[in-house]
Amino acid sequence: MGSEGHQAESSAAEIVFRDVTKRYPGRSAPAVDNLSLRIPAGEICVLVGPSGGG
Repeated sequence: MGSEGHQAESSAAEIVFRDVTKRYPGRSAPAVDNLSLRIPAGEICVLVGPSGGG
């Protein structure tokens, strides 16, 4: 590949989560509980929590 790089093709896909729960081994409370989320194509999403939150 030259210095021009390569342009990725555009996509109209989206990411969808429905009722997602994540529980770490040895923990009684879930880190994420019943999360439903839609991330449209081209968007950026960040989940943050306290230090040690996962």
